[in-house]
Amino acid sequence: MLTKLLKYEFKATGRAFLPLYGALLALALVNNLLLRLDGARFMQTHELSRISAAVGVMAYVLLIMAIFVLTLVVMIQRFYKNLLSEEGYLMFTLPVRTWQLLTSKLIVSMVWILLSCAVTLLSIFLMALGHGFSLGDLARAWEIFCREVFWRLDLNVLSILLQAFLTGLVVLAEFILGIYASIAVGQLFPKHRYLAAFGAFLGFGVIDQILTLLLLTGGGLFVELTELSISYMRFFNALFGLSTLYSLVWAAGYFLLTNYILSRRLNLE
Repeated sequence: MLTKLLKYEFKATGRAFLPLYGALLALALVNNLLLRLDGARFMQTHELSRISAAVGVMAYVLLIMAIFVLTLVVMIQRFYKNLLSEEGYLMFTLPVRTWQLLTSKLIVSMVWILLSCAVTLLSIFLMALGHGFSLGDLARAWEIFCREVFWRLDLNVLSILLQAFLTGLVVLAEFILGIYASIAVGQLFPKHRYLAAFGAFLGFGVIDQILTLLLLTGGGLFVELTELSISYMRFFNALFGLSTLYSLVWAAGYFLLTNYILSRRLNLE
């Protein structure tokens, strides 16, 4: 049933994102052409091409901002509208468990955020391609970066990248579930639900920051790691591992809290 929920969510949200992704990539190609024309000094319409290039870049930046704002808005809107508004009466009559509804929302939100980042990076590459930048330049830059950072510190490139990606996924899940938990807490209040949800989000954030500070300073964790006579690789392994575990605990807490509220304390009035 989770597969069907995911298919439904992707179909419903894809209508908003896919056209914007296409528009962003198309605009990147158009800007690439406009920048080429702007570089053609021999053109009689050079001033016009410069203005066109500036407008194109401005539109490109605004579109990127719109995509990420839309991603956040859709993430919040889909969760609230489907589960905590009148649509909730229908969603909670489906033969699925609450955790499956929550999991489907989480997975779809994570996918769209990651896709938004990937499409943005691809568009930047397309716009910069040919303007003193090529795939060869990218490969050489990566080689220099690896030599000066990873190899100099005797780090395993693949291991570091995989750990960083895994940690990033867990942190992203924690962020999304934190928003869901805040919205769920907010609906417990008969009045001022939005204000209560915002207050819960701030409260969770303050507690998170306090605990993080205590672990890094009061617990002496960071000091102990830095003072140990270990290699840089072991240091990063420990750092990524502890960061992932910490965020995983928070994500699990948010998930359990949200699941409990939606299962036992749901108020759709």
